[in-house]
Amino acid sequence: MADTRETDVLILGAGFAGLTAARRIAASHRVLLVDRHAYQTLRPKLPEAVAGTSPCAVRLPVADALEGTPVEFLPASVLEIDPERRLVETDTGPLRYARLVVALGSQPHIPAPGSVPGAAEFALPLWDFEHACAIRRRVTLQAHSAARAASAPERRAAASVVVVGAGFAGVEVAGQLQDRLVALTEAFGLALGEAQVHVVERAPRILPTFAPALARAVAQDLVRRGVVLHLNASVRAVTGDAVILADGTTLPAGAVIWAGGVRAADAVAALGAPLAAGRIPVDSTLRSRAWPDVYAVGDAAAVTAPNGELLAQSAQIAMQAGAAVAVSVARDLAGLPPRPSHLSERGAALGLGARSAAAVVAAGNLMLTGWPARLIKDAALAHYLLALGGLRLAGAYLDPVILQPRRGRIEVGNPRMAVQHADPAPRLVTR
Repeated sequence: MADTRETDVLILGAGFAGLTAARRIAASHRVLLVDRHAYQTLRPKLPEAVAGTSPCAVRLPVADALEGTPVEFLPASVLEIDPERRLVETDTGPLRYARLVVALGSQPHIPAPGSVPGAAEFALPLWDFEHACAIRRRVTLQAHSAARAASAPERRAAASVVVVGAGFAGVEVAGQLQDRLVALTEAFGLALGEAQVHVVERAPRILPTFAPALARAVAQDLVRRGVVLHLNASVRAVTGDAVILADGTTLPAGAVIWAGGVRAADAVAALGAPLAAGRIPVDSTLRSRAWPDVYAVGDAAAVTAPNGELLAQSAQIAMQAGAAVAVSVARDLAGLPPRPSHLSERGAALGLGARSAAAVVAAGNLMLTGWPARLIKDAALAHYLLALGGLRLAGAYLDPVILQPRRGRIEVGNPRMAVQHADPAPRLVTR
């Protein structure tokens, strides 16, 4: 049996919240940071990785983020959290803590076969770099297949993409993929409009948890560029070549991307205490309401806004929470009462393509589109990287768009190379 490692503060998860908290708490206490990956996936950049519109790095090595700090990092998978014994079981052995910060994030939720038949088998999630690569390969393969089809309906069906879910991630990937499909259309000699992006959303508008003004602007931009929106619509089933809606409408698709929600990490779901929307309920200090030695941040935490609703799961909130929980934990260990946090959405920015973006700032009082919105989106990531590692880290990972105008170039890629590196038994819809 492996020896039990002990630490002052154990942080589970090296995402936006976990890394921010680890660096700050380590100034005064021993910190052990655990994550099954030796890198953080910069998820705000995944839609651009799908479309090939950005040359930036998507993975941030944890070693780079922690350089120059006393934080210990352990690459391990979390198997079980036992708050009563102050113990966390991992695949490398047990860990004991004085204070625990759960920052495990969430994972993509694709409905089980009994809920939406075919979704788990045929839909592709977008959660990490491998998913982004798989989607990019699939879309390229399907466009290549469409170019060999005999009729326009066959070409349209093979090259079209359906995105399920019009939240932040779904809308961004739809906008980015629209640019990619236009580039693929030109590269493979398809007629304009033979490759379409369809977005399916059960709510009456896209971005249902964001400001209506932002949602309207983004919807107008997407429709103007050729994206087809299906609102007040839900998915009945997914097949190998189509998405079937609840009203019987069939959307032929060469690729289906499921961006319809997330679920709690397995270790969080198995905690045994009541969860709120799959997250750990916390008070204003980010301390668990069930266990006084446990704190939760990021996607793992259910933080209530002043209006009584749960705060959105976003990188912006995660970074604020990481900084706030560092103060609370340090005060707690010093015998002082934890300090209440004041987390809030200060705006939102979406990248919708190589030359398109939208943003709301100043609590929704200012609406921006085009390159100013693009600049705000990239500046948010710049702020995070600068806070972690200064100019050294930011300079290594930031998209050059911050320093020079974006030209809208999209790398199409070689379809033969796509086939060579595709997932096992790639699905080609040729009809």
